[in-house]
Amino acid sequence: MTDLPRAHRVTIADVAREAGVSRTTVSHALSGQGKVNADTRAKVKEVAERLNYRPSARARSLRSGKSQTLALLSSMPAAVSAGPSQLGFFTELAMGCARTALLEGYVFVLAPPTEAADPVDLLDIDGAILLEPTGDDPLAEALRDRGIPYVTIDGPSSSDSAAPAGAAAPAGADSTWTIDLHHRTTAQLLLDHLLDQGATQPALLVSRSRRGAQIAAREVYAETATARGFTPLIAEADETSGEDGAFVAAEKMLAEHQHIDAVLAPSTPLPPVR
Repeated sequence: MTDLPRAHRVTIADVAREAGVSRTTVSHALSGQGKVNADTRAKVKEVAERLNYRPSARARSLRSGKSQTLALLSSMPAAVSAGPSQLGFFTELAMGCARTALLEGYVFVLAPPTEAADPVDLLDIDGAILLEPTGDDPLAEALRDRGIPYVTIDGPSSSDSAAPAGAAAPAGADSTWTIDLHHRTTAQLLLDHLLDQGATQPALLVSRSRRGAQIAAREVYAETATARGFTPLIAEADETSGEDGAFVAAEKMLAEHQHIDAVLAPSTPLPPVR
């Protein structure tokens, strides 16, 4: 079988030769660095586009000192994110981010939680998205210590109640940007649906963590119990125990309170109640 000839990859030398300039001039013209007059810059860009030149990502990173890499991080225990559910939202989010990053010239990596090492120490990244950090989140601290900019999804600043006057802000709130997933609205919609379907004694199954979804569910559940006149019944599980721990907590609660007729479980890794 005859091997097909490999297509020639256009290099910076090809562009320089075609444009009649040096490789340094091509580099400066395309990167916006250095002193290149407008006519030369326009000519180089026209030649590069005509030849379909694509700069080497490795060469670009060596010149800029940046890795052109972003990461999605979660401080949730491995028992949650790497458990049977595989935390579907985590991977769906990663796919959407990866597409957007690639269009902007970045590589996007998914760094699942691990008990063995801090992923921030293992990665060469220019920025990160941190999913549902807690107030004293170690990954947020590691990112700040290394000077890596990051965005939080449901960080403490978007879920916790306002801090008392003069109190220090939660560590995870130090990110300039945070995306609110509106967990209070979601919890209220879910609980109202159960009650509207005829439930008279809904229970709540949550983890003991101080993550946004759990805080919101507790608050909404307590407020709704008072407003709708049912007795609050809450089962808690340690999130490090994953789905097995949540199942045990739910089973115990249902055995002790057999009049429960609905359960609100706001976290993906929690198991279905059978």
